[in-house]
Amino acid sequence: MMKIPNRRNILRLIAALFAASLIPLSSAHADTIWEGSPRAIQGSIMSVGNNYIVVAEKKVAIVDTTIAGKKLKTVIKDNYGNECNMGTLQQGTIVFAKCYENDAIQKDGFVAAEIHIVSHTLSPADKVYKELMTPK
Repeated sequence: MMKIPNRRNILRLIAALFAASLIPLSSAHADTIWEGSPRAIQGSIMSVGNNYIVVAEKKVAIVDTTIAGKKLKTVIKDNYGNECNMGTLQQGTIVFAKCYENDAIQKDGFVAAEIHIVSHTLSPADKVYKELMTPK
């Protein structure tokens, strides 16, 4: 004869299934290495190097690599939201960079997740600033 589970075991099973279903939702960027809180670095580009820029006296690495099977790529966008290549980043261009600290890649600066070319520096109260810094 089949044993009928009691109410407590049914509730435990439901809770376990519910918790397991939330895991993929909480790790939306599980395929990348962007970890920690993002930091906004913005201003005119002071200099451009091979795979980095200097903004507001901070070195910002631009990457396109895979580390431990996880994709890590800096997205560069113009002020219309179109993706660009690094060639569009020139000295004097005003940018907004969403950066993370990652000592494995950049020991003396930051690694950019996104770089946006903007017409002026953004205030934390600006709608665009909030959209860029909100986790996706």
